[in-house]
Amino acid sequence: MNTPNNIGTEYGSGFTFPRNSFGKKDLVQYISSKIRSKNPDDICLFHVEGGSGVGKTFLIEAICEELVEFTYLKGDYQINGPSDPYQGIAQLFNSPLRHFTAESNEASIKWMQELKHEFTQDAAYLQVVFPLLKNIFSKDQLDQDLTDKSPQLVQNKVNTVLTRFVKFFIDRSESKLILHIDNIEQADSSSIAFLTYLLRQKVPGLILFLTNGTDNINHPVELSNLISTGVKFADYSHVKLENLTKIQLNDFLDAINVEFENGSNSVESFYNATDGNFRAIKEVLERLYLDKELVYKNDKWQVLSKVQFTQSQDQILAKLLEYKVQTLDEEELKILTLSVCFYPHINVPFIHKITLHHEDDIHDIFQKSVKLGIMIPLGAMDQSKDDALRFTNYDFKDAYVQEYLATLISKNVRAEIHKKIADYYLSGSLLGLQDRDVYQAAYHLNLAIDKGASKDEKRITIELNIKAAKRARMSASFQAALEYAKNALKYLEDFNWKADYELLHELISESCPLAKINNQSKLSTSLYDIAKKELKKEHLIRLELVKLILDIKDGELKKALERGVENIRKSGIRVPKNVNKLDVGLAFVRTKMVLGNKTEEQILSLPELKNEEVKLAFKYFFWVFRTAQYLNPMLNGYLALKKLRLTLKHGINGDSFSGLMAYGVIVGAGTDDYKSAYKYCELGDKIAQKFGNESGEVEFGRAIYKAFKYPLKDTIPYYESARSKSHAAGDFIASAETTINESLTYFSAGYSLHDVLAKVEQNLTYCELLDTTDFIEFQIVFKYQVKELMQLEQDYQEREIKAIINHSQNTMIKGMYGIMEMVKYTFNKNWKKTLQVAQEYESSIQNLTGLYFQTEFTFLRGLAAAMMLKENQNDFKTSDLNKWLKTSIQKITKWSDAVADNHLHRLSILNGVNELSNGDYATLEKGAELAQNGGFNHYAGLSYDILSDYKNQDDYIDHYKKWGMQV
Repeated sequence: MNTPNNIGTEYGSGFTFPRNSFGKKDLVQYISSKIRSKNPDDICLFHVEGGSGVGKTFLIEAICEELVEFTYLKGDYQINGPSDPYQGIAQLFNSPLRHFTAESNEASIKWMQELKHEFTQDAAYLQVVFPLLKNIFSKDQLDQDLTDKSPQLVQNKVNTVLTRFVKFFIDRSESKLILHIDNIEQADSSSIAFLTYLLRQKVPGLILFLTNGTDNINHPVELSNLISTGVKFADYSHVKLENLTKIQLNDFLDAINVEFENGSNSVESFYNATDGNFRAIKEVLERLYLDKELVYKNDKWQVLSKVQFTQSQDQILAKLLEYKVQTLDEEELKILTLSVCFYPHINVPFIHKITLHHEDDIHDIFQKSVKLGIMIPLGAMDQSKDDALRFTNYDFKDAYVQEYLATLISKNVRAEIHKKIADYYLSGSLLGLQDRDVYQAAYHLNLAIDKGASKDEKRITIELNIKAAKRARMSASFQAALEYAKNALKYLEDFNWKADYELLHELISESCPLAKINNQSKLSTSLYDIAKKELKKEHLIRLELVKLILDIKDGELKKALERGVENIRKSGIRVPKNVNKLDVGLAFVRTKMVLGNKTEEQILSLPELKNEEVKLAFKYFFWVFRTAQYLNPMLNGYLALKKLRLTLKHGINGDSFSGLMAYGVIVGAGTDDYKSAYKYCELGDKIAQKFGNESGEVEFGRAIYKAFKYPLKDTIPYYESARSKSHAAGDFIASAETTINESLTYFSAGYSLHDVLAKVEQNLTYCELLDTTDFIEFQIVFKYQVKELMQLEQDYQEREIKAIINHSQNTMIKGMYGIMEMVKYTFNKNWKKTLQVAQEYESSIQNLTGLYFQTEFTFLRGLAAAMMLKENQNDFKTSDLNKWLKTSIQKITKWSDAVADNHLHRLSILNGVNELSNGDYATLEKGAELAQNGGFNHYAGLSYDILSDYKNQDDYIDHYKKWGMQV
């Protein structure tokens, strides 16, 4: 009798269904047509969720069978298995990567050469996820110490490298790709963070399927954020699958040509037994097929009338599995149960090496298990000695199969096998011990060792888990890292702090921050209490640095600032309790005295910094700067000067540039001596170059100090470069910060409001892609005020903007808002309101890192004061108005002497307004001409607007229109 096509066999075994029998034909065709009709660069996210066994994976495989022109890649997060970082992401590409690394044809060689060229600088990050690639990079490229980097920075860097890799893969694929990640609910938080970032980056042509169950979701908040990101940045489709209804079950049975001899009563009991669960239906029909109770006769598959469905779904599945296992002999069952210990790497040659069972015997039992529906083969088939094609890698058909087989092997036998596997991984290779070797060894040793083990075995287990935790942390897989740390912490009480200090200090120092990163506050607190009690001072202060970094990551800026300053004091460096302007002034004087008459050559030839305590202090300085610039700018200036004095005393290194650049900026902003400011900043730049520091921080410093000598528009490329470099390094906070100064510089440099708005919108989108809240809010407020000048329809209401200003920790928002309010009232010629805003926001404006934008305040207040003096008003003291005007002229005179391109038109406008009462219009007209020639149409228009009150002319209207302001 011929078997009909609708029920076939796969690999010559098992009872399988054709995809079109799934009962979701319309859904399959809808999604398939949607993918086919999309534009090549469109991004698609398909989210399929439902309980266990409802057919999620089956649905996607059915869709991909329709899309024959696409290549389908699948990654899976395993429920039972080692905590490999980025497990599902790695699985996505492992199969094609094996092909490219193994093949020696021209296309594969070219692909690998391009990959090596593209990722040479980031090899260490890439091989974390894809250890297969370790052979194409040199050891120097793979070895990078990430220990002192912020966990968030490492996560960001991994995200950027993996995103580039996905784009690289998609761009070079011969066919279009469909990426499917299964069991996403089991994914670690780092994997979810990467996928969220990937969607935000809008990689052209990305088609991503995510499938998840509805129970035991590891990270519900992060998963929800991932889906929300997909809704916002991709063409998003959601499918919720549930168990079949009775009607759907009938339709399904009709589709696969199955009927029950007992009629509707048997169908009813069949439904009750399976609960309409798709997997259970398949398994039960498979059992009936194997029991020869499902037979083909009269052109139909018929379930014999003697069959009674009186058991539950779980009982039926357990009985089916038991039935299959009973068909194996003793030796076959032994090999099959031992394979449980090798999961998820059930590899025939590997099992042979560990157990010494013959490879042919292992192949035979695995192929038999496939036919029984116990196992499934993975990957490509290999040629055996007898020219037969057979598989090398296998997996269990389902988790319950693995769990059942584990009950058939004794605890002692399992422990012995796991020890042998751990020893194998620890033996390493010619390239040394790789990350995956450490993870696998730790995983298997943890399964072999328990509280009853010897102290030496526990010590080895602790050391191995610490090593695995460190490597996982350095790859930003923080959840996996904590799991390894917890496995080591189980034996903490078995050791003595006095006798085993080095081991325990390393364990606590690694575990404490990992608990905080994973939001396990109770564990973090208890470990930190142990640290404060047991750790030596030098070890505790390093742990405190990590906690400071994590406070910043969690947005606890005030807490981080307090922790940082406290530990700087503990290192013997004096910091006043409440730093004020006087403290900064005195620090500046002391620094100036230390600098003395030192020449550039003397400073550049200072010895290299070697003092480890000072190096550690400088690390604290770096992270305190990150918070102080938003919360306490005076403290920021004080510490920058302190750092410069320590540098001059102890020596220089690649990070010493910041002290001199900060000193130069303080000279420029505090004394208006732009020429000296430029000299010191440039010297800091030369120190950075001497030590090969071409980071985004250095480039950002260049963007700021170049405005002391060159036209503002010339500084824009430095901001672009700083953002790019910081982003590539994973420092998203720094890269987002550059967008603030770039937006402000676009405005101050005289670009049209249309260009300014376009740049602000571009920067806002960038900050949204990075999810950097404070910088998003800055761009939102700035965009609101630019659109207000243009009288365009707003995206936000005024009360929403005020709410941002009032609650944001980023004090620069308030300063920027104050200046833009002054701009608005200046161009309305409401001089009184301009001065009132100046008084209200003066202290906040000092917080701006956009130094040139800060100078707008000086000019606008001086101009408003000059105009008010002419109007003989009584709202302000004449002495105050004269003081503000005099201060503005003095400052802008100095600035104009240093860099006329940026300031001379302002000086002429101020002097010209002063001379209006004498009937002399020439100076103001000259100011308007200078502004026009320099590209400052707004100030040319303002000058002519003021002149229009004295002369019958309307030249200002054209200039305002060119600028983009509605008249």
